Amino acid sequence: NSHYLSLLHEACSRLGIPVASPRRRATAQVPLVRALLETFRILADPAEDTAERGLALLATPYLGLSMDTHDRLSRAMVLRGLGALRSWQRFARGTTSSHFIKLANAVAQLAARLDAEQSPKELAAALTSLGLAYGFLSSGRRFNLAAHRDDALRLDQQAWESLTAAAEELNAALHTLRVERIDARRWLNELTELLSGSSVRADAKAVDGVHLTVAGAGLPSAPYVFAVGWREGLFPRRMREDPLLPERVKKALNDGGAMLPLVADRTTED
Repeated sequence: NSHYLSLLHEACSRLGIPVASPRRRATAQVPLVRALLETFRILADPAEDTAERGLALLATPYLGLSMDTHDRLSRAMVLRGLGALRSWQRFARGTTSSHFIKLANAVAQLAARLDAEQSPKELAAALTSLGLAYGFLSSGRRFNLAAHRDDALRLDQQAWESLTAAAEELNAALHTLRVERIDARRWLNELTELLSGSSVRADAKAVDGVHLTVAGAGLPSAPYVFAVGWREGLFPRRMREDPLLPERVKKALNDGGAMLPLVADRTTED
């Protein structure tokens, strides 16, 4: 199953085996998308702009800060009891990140822009500007490239494309409903709900390595098949009867029209 596949993937990765599997990750849980949505939420609602949220956002690589600069800034903010996004401007001059300085200086303007109801198109432009004009996308790309994290780089790019597509889909739906202006918080909630059913592929296809899949996933037959866990007795699964509902009782119920799965049937399928 997918859980077993994920565990096997992680084990192969720790051993240094090039491996890929059809794992997927929710778009809203990809680090780039989480940082963008969190920044938008903080800007749209001053009550959400707490020191804890601001410091957590500061620790992401999407602001263009180096590790040393981040540690120095976060320490200075904590000592002063600060950290909220709206307090960043006081510390921006001590950095060399143009994207961070630009964002910190524009917080008041961005917050005022999201304070009143706007058209869905304008709200979508405000969200995408965080990724483009304020460098979330490019800063994350440079960080992942420098750390040789190709998987994270590809994941961020896929999630960015899914995010912009979801924003366009939401705006089209609101246009159909003749919603000309909408509150930023409500628009963000609708976008988050739309993203709940979206996911991106977490792994690329293995070229010179192992490609994992779930049995019966529609792949063509292969010359060699590895049954991991067979020798250890993990596969097929051992027959263990349910103490509260023995197999003979299940068979009798099935004869009467029930559809209870039998352990023997599962073992045969394995």
